[in-house]
Amino acid sequence: MIVQAAQQTSAVVICADADLRGVRITARIRHNLPPDTTIHVVDVGTVPHDEGRPFNAYNHSHLQQLAHRPDQVGAFAQRCLHRGYAIEQEATAQVALQAVASVGRLG
Repeated sequence: MIVQAAQQTSAVVICADADLRGVRITARIRHNLPPDTTIHVVDVGTVPHDEGRPFNAYNHSHLQQLAHRPDQVGAFAQRCLHRGYAIEQEATAQVALQAVASVGRLG
């Protein structure tokens, strides 16, 4: 349903948890959008947040693979790896989206 809605616009904002699952979700959405769709990946780690659980070897390994992508999904995976821990906080996501909107990067 997300992809169907996104296919009706030329730009999409993706804001997922900053962990392996969130990067995978972001990658799936990106993969299913038309190639000319502009995407903006919101990283919840760019605003104040509580440190989450450190990535285990499995998460670290799979994030490393995704970090090789030459797109915003790869950059998102790289930022997650650099932090070294997951961020899964709805309030933090809300603040991150408000920050992006306030500088005019949405819409």
